[in-house]
Order: sequence, then structure tokens, then C-alpha cells
Amino acid sequence: MLKVNNLTVEFGKRTIFENVQFDVNAGELVCLLGANGAGKSTLLNTLCGDVKYKGQVSINGETLDTLDLKTLAKVRAVMPQKVILNFAFTCFEVVSMGRRVHRSILNEIDLDVIQTCMTLCGVWDFKDRRYPYLSGGEQQRVQLARVLAQIYIKEQQLNNTNYPPRLLLLDECTSSLDPKFQHEIYRILQSLKKQNIAILTIVHDINLASQYADRILLLSNGRLIEDACPHIAINSKRMLQTYDLHTKVIHHQSVSRPVVIALDQV
Repeated sequence: MLKVNNLTVEFGKRTIFENVQFDVNAGELVCLLGANGAGKSTLLNTLCGDVKYKGQVSINGETLDTLDLKTLAKVRAVMPQKVILNFAFTCFEVVSMGRRVHRSILNEIDLDVIQTCMTLCGVWDFKDRRYPYLSGGEQQRVQLARVLAQIYIKEQQLNNTNYPPRLLLLDECTSSLDPKFQHEIYRILQSLKKQNIAILTIVHDINLASQYADRILLLSNGRLIEDACPHIAINSKRMLQTYDLHTKVIHHQSVSRPVVIALDQV
């Protein structure tokens, strides 16, 4: 679905990352991890076409620079790290913006999708509340509902029509959420895989990524140093390379994925 080949980004004489190469397949949840300043957000912005780059980025076999914005918006949705919206739109109006790429006047299917996505993200109950007056975590959940609504397809439509794979790009979509909602959001992302959606998300919580990711990408010093399942990608050596942090990785019988614990000393 998403293919990245020999991707290099330079700002002046500074190389942010070089020769990055990976794929994200439809029906797959991939987490991108790295220290602050490693280039994660720049990489995501590059995949959005907002940053000049060398190499190739393709979506569904078409290169990013040949896709027109309207066509792209129907198959790729992006949730940036921060969304500033000061107008007093209701939450329903904010989420409905995600459907405007399909048609200017919303029909019954659009309204149904909006309600479904808001319910999934736990924000349907305050659909009539004004967005600027929400807490940071509530705003984040509304924004997630908006990007989901942009590419979400109702199950009855999926059964009757062949839709192309779609791509969801998320930059720290749970950074303002409490642990309960963090896990709920990632369970939602896992459920979206059956919609033929490829998901690439930046996450700082290593254990959250370990629990829900199909694959993990580790970005360090401008290089992609690992692209593997959590059991392979998450180990003390890689955590030291990625974060300059000494850790112990444990495998408990009640946990099916690696758990990372930071060590006080070497």
C-alpha cells in the first residue's frame, strides 16, 4: 500500500534522515519509534508531501508527486501532532470536515459514518459541545474521529464494493490521553485493519507500541535501524541505540509481548 524507497531529507547542509526504506501493507499497524529529534515527525510530513525529498514514496502503486490532492485525500488521512482550531465549531461539525473530501453536501451514509467514528472514539455524547472548550484529550479524540471519518467505509459498503486500500498517518495520536483511552484508541486502530487500512503511527510509549503493533520501525541518527515485529525489534541493545537508555526487557507469562523497564543505572 505505502512504499518508501531510499528516502532522504536534507535541510540545508543538515541531513535529517537518509536512505530510509520500508513498506506499510493494508491491514497492518506499524509504529514508528525514536528519540526526540530523530526525525519521526519530519518523516511523517514527508509522506504527506509537505517536505522536499529525494527517493520515492508511492501509495497504491502511484508516486506521491503524481497524485492530485483530492484523489489523495480519499485514500489517505493524516492526524498531525497538533491541530489548532479556535473557531467555535461543534464537535460534530469538526468531524464532518473529514467527509467533505467526498462531497460538499453530506448524505445519509456520511452522517452514519460520522456517528460511527465519533462513537468509536467516545465523543458522540458531546457532539453538540464547542470544540475550543474541550480538554486537550477530548480534542485529540475528536480529531481522531475526524481523520477516521475521512477514510472510513461502512461494513455494508465493504461487502458490496471493492474499495482501494487506504492509509492512516498518525503523529502521537494518544499523547494527551490517559492510559485507559490510550489503550482504547489502539484497540480501535487494530479493529480498523479489517477495513483494508494501512496504519503508520508515531508513538513514544514503547510498551504501548509493543502491545499493539504488527511491526515496529526504529529511527536513530537519521537511519532506520530496525524494521521487525515487537519480539525482534524491542530488546535492550536496540533501546540503547534508539534512546541512549539502559533497559531491561522482560517476558512475563501473562503478557504476550515484550515489556520494557528503564534501569536506574548500568
